[in-house]
Amino acid sequence: MPDKIQVNELDAETALKGIVIPPHPMILQDIAKVYPDIDQVAKIIVKDPAVSGAVIKVINSATFQLARTIESVKDAVALLGMDSVLNIINALLLKVSFYDLVDMDELSAFWRVSDDNAVASAFIARELKLCKPDLAYMAGLFHDCGIPLMMQKNKGYLVNLKRIYGQNQHSFLAVENRLYHTDHCALGYYMGRSWKLPEEVISVIQDHHNLERFSAENLQQHSVVNSLLVIEKMAEHITREYAELGKAQANHEWEKIKETIFDYTGLCEMDFQDLLEKTTEAIQEAVA
Repeated sequence: MPDKIQVNELDAETALKGIVIPPHPMILQDIAKVYPDIDQVAKIIVKDPAVSGAVIKVINSATFQLARTIESVKDAVALLGMDSVLNIINALLLKVSFYDLVDMDELSAFWRVSDDNAVASAFIARELKLCKPDLAYMAGLFHDCGIPLMMQKNKGYLVNLKRIYGQNQHSFLAVENRLYHTDHCALGYYMGRSWKLPEEVISVIQDHHNLERFSAENLQQHSVVNSLLVIEKMAEHITREYAELGKAQANHEWEKIKETIFDYTGLCEMDFQDLLEKTTEAIQEAVA
């Protein structure tokens, strides 16, 4: 698999016509200027009480289940590492970035499912020791970031999501492209590029509905990208995204790829049901 995803500028121009990608938050731009100076990064984060408070709250929540309570941003950086804290900040700023661009009330179910997915992803990553929980948390929140972008110029998009989730004859992306000549994974990819997200997270955004990516051949080797993709599909199934967003009775994608996911993780159906129950409890604790 290539390290870099190739961008076709003509495709990008066509796909993004009439769509505004939220700008990369200023606090992250300021951090980039002093990175990797821990003291300077911590000072910038602390200057924004809303961000610093949210970071500490998330890190101390049941999502990450740390051995001790974190009391400051500097503590968080020292314990988790700077990149991990920045991943969490990126994730927390996603929702805020869309406030002036879409109807947030219309997206209430979407944000709830995204929050649950992020918690589930972090829990699964830690429970199965597949990758860093903060990276999985970030991927869980960002994986569907193209949906609010699709809503900007496509009235009734959320209604059509029900049609897309409910059918089993064609792939999710094929139906979406037939209706809109682009898809939320492609738009999310461009947002990930604009926000300079980690390459592994961008790959999850782009490929989480690409079922060929979950073939036995493509999942032969364990890697961060493969682990994040596998975690994402498990989290989607556990949080019932297909039912919450698509009002579908069954998760058709899961049925097609679950065996290769079980092979990759070493789980059986009974193991997965146990993981489902534990993850659901973690989500409930996180939102309590």
